[in-house]
Amino acid sequence: MPRVFSRSRLLPLFVLFAFTLFGCSDSHDSPTIEAPVEATPTPEPELTYDAEIVWTQYGVPHITAQDWGSAGYGTGYAYAQQNYCTVMREYVRASGNSARYFGDGGDINADLVYQLLNSDQHIQQLIDESIPDYLAAGLEGYAAGLNRYLADTGVDNLAEGSEGCRGAEWVRPITLRDTVKLLHKLLLKGSSARLTDFAVAPRAPEGLATRLKSPKLEEMLARIDQTAF
Repeated sequence: MPRVFSRSRLLPLFVLFAFTLFGCSDSHDSPTIEAPVEATPTPEPELTYDAEIVWTQYGVPHITAQDWGSAGYGTGYAYAQQNYCTVMREYVRASGNSARYFGDGGDINADLVYQLLNSDQHIQQLIDESIPDYLAAGLEGYAAGLNRYLADTGVDNLAEGSEGCRGAEWVRPITLRDTVKLLHKLLLKGSSARLTDFAVAPRAPEGLATRLKSPKLEEMLARIDQTAF
């Protein structure tokens, strides 16, 4: 289990084990047909995070890490300690499931837009083509920090009440893709949120919904409030 509070050496970010399969055959006078050799799949990199979190006056967390992933990990864990249920609600909205889980508190029009523009296929394309490696590492670490808090606390021990999420069915471990959906939601909110109701209205002009396009992520990153998530 990764450590959150550490005053010792910081661990490397990635540990990658590569396996190579060699095929061999005996030599015979007559030709033989060899069975095809299946390549051994390369295992996913094992991510190890290590960050130091120091809380100072007025509840401000100071996070020290030696790589982007660990910085994101510490940030996610520290944020979860104060706002876990709040941010998880935003993950639900970013996936287009607010009406499903929040009922009247959700927004079915926004859900339709996010299901279109935050589809798994589109988000994976953003990850592959638009997000630099250092940012992807930080966002993946952020998700891991939130997941660590959930694992440490347990869903039945989370905050309760109207703003809490104790025992909620929509509380779950999250992924890099989920976190990019959340980031993308913030970008969309500033560029197309005011058109949401109009875009999905039954009598909207034909083709409007198809013209509602996602902004280029690289053009929007500079304008996002980094503290918003």
